[in-house]
Amino acid sequence: MKNKGLWLFAGIVFLFVTYVIYDYKNKEKSEKRKDLESVLIAASMGQVTGVTMTKGTSILSLKKDKDSWMLTQPIQERAEQGNVQEFVSGIINSKYIEIVQDSGTVDWKIFGLENPAAVFEVTLATPQTVTLKVSSISNFQGELYLRKNEENKVYLVSSEWTARQNKKSLDFRDKRWMRFDLTDLSQFQITNAQGSFSLVKRDGNWVMENPTLTNFDPAHVQELSQLLNYSEVEDYISSSTGEKIDLKKYGFQKPTAQISVGFSDKTKWSAILGVDPKKEPYLKTSKPEFILKVRSSDAEKFSNLRKEDFLSKTQPFTFDATKIKRYVLAVVGQAEYSWSKEKDAWTEERPDPKKEVPTSEESKLKTGKIDQVFARVSAQKVGEYLETLSLKEQQKIKNHLRLMDDQKKLIFELSWSPMLTKTINGAASEGFLVKTSQSKVSFFVPKVEFEKIYFHDLEPEVKIAPLVDEKKSP
Repeated sequence: MKNKGLWLFAGIVFLFVTYVIYDYKNKEKSEKRKDLESVLIAASMGQVTGVTMTKGTSILSLKKDKDSWMLTQPIQERAEQGNVQEFVSGIINSKYIEIVQDSGTVDWKIFGLENPAAVFEVTLATPQTVTLKVSSISNFQGELYLRKNEENKVYLVSSEWTARQNKKSLDFRDKRWMRFDLTDLSQFQITNAQGSFSLVKRDGNWVMENPTLTNFDPAHVQELSQLLNYSEVEDYISSSTGEKIDLKKYGFQKPTAQISVGFSDKTKWSAILGVDPKKEPYLKTSKPEFILKVRSSDAEKFSNLRKEDFLSKTQPFTFDATKIKRYVLAVVGQAEYSWSKEKDAWTEERPDPKKEVPTSEESKLKTGKIDQVFARVSAQKVGEYLETLSLKEQQKIKNHLRLMDDQKKLIFELSWSPMLTKTINGAASEGFLVKTSQSKVSFFVPKVEFEKIYFHDLEPEVKIAPLVDEKKSP
């Protein structure tokens, strides 16, 4: 009897689960059917070949040419593909909320459809054109009314159609300053208040010319090309039609930056940055010739670009630590310390007779600490390159760490000033003026970074010179 009851219970559970699954599937099918029925345009994104939006006398037209979208009205040029696809996809995937009226005579005026705010014409490859008229009024929730083709139906649609009908040609234009393939770049020339420099690609490698800098880092060229690629237009002021341009109006008579770019096929592109009397930045470009309103943040980056920005941050600290067999540490006002390495152990060349001779364990520990100092030196980075230093600043760089091989030939030299405060990028910063044998250009390293070298591991008695204010120092 117990088994019979158990089988009966199992049967009831099975029937219940089967019903739940059936009910879920049925609801799922019903929802899918409802979704399909509520779609305004029964077509896929790939079937759309054009969209035209008319608002009064204003016409915005987009057409697909093979795999690319083109802006054909009010101007003709290649459109920004991502923005167009988002716009078209929004129309194709748009669904109505409900049908407000689908029988009898419709009073279109009541729904704001007698004189619609916008008319969308979606052209399909079938060929077929679907017309969507969007109302000039909305309900209290901001939802709009829509008429499809010449149907005597009024659809209620979401407020997304408000944003859709407010799109302008600028939203679909290619907003890049330069419209070329960046992989073809072969030359850059930048001139601004910071100076002038040229970058040239030779035998597949980027080099800096005028001036030539030994610690130039080619990786920064990629950063420059990306900066150019992502600098955007805020507005198109005019295109060249042969008219005379008032240079003063846009500040082009005194450019804040001049940019010239060359490509492998000998094509050239150039631009001039200017600032108008209201401090608004503008750009005058070639190929195509435009006068553009640009973002202040982008304009400032090119106006402040320096050749030092293309120097390696790590190259000045590059050396082969395995060849170091001798070092000399000299800090102004303190004793000079020199050590040599023999049989993988560092020993002081002129030890203090008053000090006890270190044990083998102490010597091993000291050797490890010294090697770690050299590793920390090689891990240092330039904080900010300094194109020019005053004579007073140069005279401050008197502390030295010289690393040599077993023949006392110099491998690497690090020189630094006492700690000081210096204005870097408009802000006061504590740190050190630094030079190395690997760089012709001096630079600034922040205090928090330079002190990571921890010279005390070379000599516990050594002290970094006290803070010196650059404004008060003699």
